[in-house]
Order: sequence, then C-alpha cells, then structure tokens
Amino acid sequence: MTGTNQKQLGNTLWGIADTLRGAMNADDYMLSFLFLRYLSDNYETATKKELGKDYPTLGAVVRRVPLSLWYANNPDALIAAQAQKLDPLKTDKKGLMQQIFPSPEAVQA
Repeated sequence: MTGTNQKQLGNTLWGIADTLRGAMNADDYMLSFLFLRYLSDNYETATKKELGKDYPTLGAVVRRVPLSLWYANNPDALIAAQAQKLDPLKTDKKGLMQQIFPSPEAVQA
C-alpha cells in the first residue's frame, strides 16, 4: 500500500469513526474504545479463569468462542443459570402486579 493510499484509508476510517461517534465527545469515545479493547484483549484469559478445567480445547478448524462451546456442551448448566435469572423476575412481577391490582381486602383496609 502506498503512502498516499494509506493516508486516504486513515482519513476514511477517521471519518467513519466521527460519523459513528455522533454527538459524543472525543474523550467518551476513546474511553469506550479503550474499554472494548480491554475486553477483547482479556476475554480468553477471563474465560479460562471462569471455566477452569472445563475450558474446551479448540481444534484448528473450530472458530467458535470457547464460552459458547462450553454452553453447547453443558445445556443443563445453561438452563439452570437461566432459571436462576428467572426466579427473581417472577418475584418482582408478582410484587408489581400486587401493587397495580391490590387484593379486595387490601383495598378495603
């Protein structure tokens, strides 16, 4: 790539970044970018730490994310995790419904 083409590519990429950034100030944009970079750089390490000995070994052909492979191989754990998330939501829903539609005894009191 020639120096002129590289400069033109850089200007185009900066233009795209400015368009995507919109009204966000540059400091917030860079902070978000650095955070995404941090996540990207540390994803595999965090996944290995979280899964421990269950961390799947990937073949050369496999292009799936290790965590998604673990979920695919452990559907019961995924279902249990989703159920744990659902129980508090059911409790919250029940409380909200009782506030919106109180029992006749509560209304009379």
